[in-house]
Amino acid sequence: MERAAFVARGRLGLGAVLAALACDAAPEPAEPVAAADLCARLAAEVCAADLACCGGGAGAAGGSACLDAQRSACEVAVGRDARDPRLGYDPSAGGALVAAVRAAGGQCGAVAPPAAELVALFAGTGSAGASCTPSDSTATSLQTAALSCARGAACRLYLRADGTPSGVCEARTDDACSHPADCTAGRFCDVPASWRPGSWGRCVPVRADGWGCTADLQCASRRCSEAGVCVPRTAGSLCLAQSYPATVLASAPSASLRLGESLRSAAADQSGHGAAGAYAGPTTHSLAGALASDDDGAVHLDGAGGRVTLPALADLADGGPFSVECWARADAAATAQPVLEFAAAAGSGVNVATAAPGTALAADFVDRGGASHRLASEAATFDARRWHHVVLTFDGAAARLFVDGAAAGMTAVSTAMRTGGELRVGYRPASGMTAAASFAGQFDELAVYPRALSAASVRAHWIAGREGRVAQPYPLFRWLP
Repeated sequence: MERAAFVARGRLGLGAVLAALACDAAPEPAEPVAAADLCARLAAEVCAADLACCGGGAGAAGGSACLDAQRSACEVAVGRDARDPRLGYDPSAGGALVAAVRAAGGQCGAVAPPAAELVALFAGTGSAGASCTPSDSTATSLQTAALSCARGAACRLYLRADGTPSGVCEARTDDACSHPADCTAGRFCDVPASWRPGSWGRCVPVRADGWGCTADLQCASRRCSEAGVCVPRTAGSLCLAQSYPATVLASAPSASLRLGESLRSAAADQSGHGAAGAYAGPTTHSLAGALASDDDGAVHLDGAGGRVTLPALADLADGGPFSVECWARADAAATAQPVLEFAAAAGSGVNVATAAPGTALAADFVDRGGASHRLASEAATFDARRWHHVVLTFDGAAARLFVDGAAAGMTAVSTAMRTGGELRVGYRPASGMTAAASFAGQFDELAVYPRALSAASVRAHWIAGREGRVAQPYPLFRWLP
């Protein structure tokens, strides 16, 4: 049997892992919680904190919507393991976890959820020499195998001659790791993206704010932003639902213009980067906006030169990955109405406009060489007198158009884009023999990002705008497979 040099998580590392996450003061001794009751108790604490700190955006405390959602998330992450006799669930540790979640909730997310108490739930039952062979090579099975070894041991996987894994609980003697939480306090497992027998990672120090990350457990703050950067925890960061503005800011835009000014002043930037826009031509302000449960207004452009402009952004100067999004509402179906367009020294930059029969969108990802990479949505995806969420993304390999949270077109392209000029909203100036063109209708919530938003993020933004908030899982319930 060939050793695969794969080390699964042992109880010794888990007992100490992420200890820095615990509250400054240890939770008071709590009554034991049976495995069958753990998720119901945790869900109750999470929902109560959401009501107190966030206004109960995911459902009032005790309400079935919140409780059912959190209980289900907990069941997937923790509940099934708590009831697995091989993992040695500790009822006293369960009580400590419930108390720690309550304490974290009392600070409204300014401190991280109690991950140390989470991993301390399982004492393991496999002594040295016991089998810990996983049923398959999925993350869930590997986690179960790792947790089954008793404290002080790790699950070593070997490969049989036929290529199938065989696991044995052995004393932990090295710094290899196989799971994101498989390290001592202040460290995380830099594990390969795909687990399989023969793959392993290395325990490395957690990262300070500002460093890149792919998961919360890699950060000292235990908060990895959607932009892939470790960020501080803030009050409200544990809310179970986010408003549209909060969802946009969590995606780390280079500019975020809500376009809700009551007077014709500068279009304020909410991103913190000072990228204010400007209104020009005939515009009307403080009209009802696109977002549900949000009284921030929108701007109306008259179709005769009214526009919003955003100065060129340094983040987009190199023509690399980007996203730009807005909400738009046409007064009437019409073709060739410019929606968004980057300026260019010659011709147009990347742009999107209405297309025949007047209820579709056509995007042109113009590269730096002037070549067009066109794609279009189907008819009726941009019908008049309705708000629509419009997003363009480019990730360096493909350009995409999204309308109302769904993919509307994609084309493969890897050349740098023309995105270095100012961004015009609802306007295209005259060029040569081509007359100027304007959009007649409303705009709301313009944002630009220095990377391609994922399809999931685009959909989350659309849901947040349409429903007023978008649900997000309690972090504790997504840290384990």
